[in-house]
Amino acid sequence: MAMVPNCIAHSPHEPRCDRHAIMRLVIWGCGTLGARVGRAWVQQGGSAIGITASTRRHGLLESYGVVPTVTTPQLQPSDQVLLATPGSKTLMPLVDQLSQTSPPERVVLSGSIRVNAILEQRFLEWTGDRGTILRFGGLWCEGRGPASALLRRGAPPLGHPDQLLALIHYDDAASVALAALRHPTPARRYQAITPPCPTRRHFYEFACAKLGLEEPKFDSNRPCRETDDDVTALRTDLLARPAFPDWRAAAVAV
Repeated sequence: MAMVPNCIAHSPHEPRCDRHAIMRLVIWGCGTLGARVGRAWVQQGGSAIGITASTRRHGLLESYGVVPTVTTPQLQPSDQVLLATPGSKTLMPLVDQLSQTSPPERVVLSGSIRVNAILEQRFLEWTGDRGTILRFGGLWCEGRGPASALLRRGAPPLGHPDQLLALIHYDDAASVALAALRHPTPARRYQAITPPCPTRRHFYEFACAKLGLEEPKFDSNRPCRETDDDVTALRTDLLARPAFPDWRAAAVAV
């Protein structure tokens, strides 16, 4: 078992432990992303605890070497923490709860590309320079993501045809999260997507043709939000080469 460095960190401004040592990883939300991160962490020699809302996935987590629990463990100063519960509605009260304690060695928040400014502010106020926010695009893998949702519905949701779809495979997202946990001095925020991003028109026309569905309809009167697709910092710090760089694979991952 890896040794935990003998250090205590009471505030974001005090000296840190050796970041290269293998420490305990605590994962809030061990779904498709969190479970992948936990499995890789254990494979690299660390220990991991996965906090879940129910016991449904506990057998899978145990097979990965992740210790599952439905209760909240007491955080240790040397812990690495991944907050991967889905959506701001679950992340906001969790961050509020954790902010009553001193932040551990590193905290990574798995967020959405659609920024919740209040959540990010509260998270960074709590963690200081120990916290990193990963703004993930649409996560996908076989059986999960926009293509599987399209197949279930039979048609895409109405939206502006020129809206960009920012996507990233779950495996690449897990690699990003692991790198953020390991990096000695990560940035406070990263745009975690895999450009080039297709427009909704390009994605859904391609997907519908491949899946044998009717030609998709769009609504040019819907809002067309700007999407930041600059991943310079992500490529430099966390993910130089994504394993799934082509959005066309996401369009048929059913």
